[in-house]
Amino acid sequence: MRKESDQALARHLAPLLEKLVAAAPATAQEWTDWIVKPIPGGANNLLYRASGAAGDFAVKFTIRDSRERAKREFCALQIIAETGLEIAPQPILIDTESYPQPVVVQSWLDGEVQVTPPITDREWLKLLEHHVAIHSIEPATVKSRHLRAVVNARSIAECHRLIETQLNRLPEPERSGHLRELVARFRRKCDSFTGWDTAPVSLCRVDCNTLNFIRRSTTWASVDWENSGWGDGAFELADIMTHPAYMDVPHERWTWMIDTYSRLVNDSSISNRVHIYYQTLLVWWNIRWLRYRYEMPRGLDQRLAKTPTTWDQKAQHKYEHYQRLADRFV
Repeated sequence: MRKESDQALARHLAPLLEKLVAAAPATAQEWTDWIVKPIPGGANNLLYRASGAAGDFAVKFTIRDSRERAKREFCALQIIAETGLEIAPQPILIDTESYPQPVVVQSWLDGEVQVTPPITDREWLKLLEHHVAIHSIEPATVKSRHLRAVVNARSIAECHRLIETQLNRLPEPERSGHLRELVARFRRKCDSFTGWDTAPVSLCRVDCNTLNFIRRSTTWASVDWENSGWGDGAFELADIMTHPAYMDVPHERWTWMIDTYSRLVNDSSISNRVHIYYQTLLVWWNIRWLRYRYEMPRGLDQRLAKTPTTWDQKAQHKYEHYQRLADRFV
């Protein structure tokens, strides 16, 4: 049963949540004892900072889909709070039924947020140490339950399924000749990859967008856990290496990152898994950008945030980038 203090806070937050649903403010506003500021950046949610006598909170309304985004986020925050690690906000409230969109309320984290990736070795080390802390959390070490990570793999067979699942969401006529050749090449390579017995299972955040990391002088923290779940932490390294936010990072940095992470977790088998996951995700992103270009004009990619008018040019640019990377490494 929720503690009496938690119930009182939930009652105090209810009018605020109702007001946010009704007004959806696009600029900072003051309501009763709350100062509310919309936070841009997310495509699949509406995020606000709400500051008042009761505290300083992040209020996040998510889209409704099979990922159960609000539930995932709240579960991850509960698990992290259970461990005592100060690497994420504190979970405050979740409500998936009372409003048009599910909502999760969490404590607001102060710190520096940057659009650009880390530059110095020290910054990259902070990012890696943050992921090592996340990956230290295993199912057997916590009482709270969680779902499987949204985009992750723990074996070569799962890498193959990840590609086939993504490919099945793109109609046959929309598949470019380059993509058909790339997928055929990847399928052949899957037969030659050297596998592993069992990949360790740990908490994974599954979104390495640079805007999600709170850069602090001590340990870094991160927000936006709506795709999180159990998975292979090595997959998250490949996710960073292939994520659009890190497109301009020199490839030499990835060698340093794999070596450093392997040393931090004392696991020399990481390298093989990361390289296979890296190739998998390069193929995955080729399919994903073609999916964007197919789905967006047809209204099949539903989001809460407004779609930028330049989305098509950006999608084409990124697709060409991933074509080049896949031709080089797959």
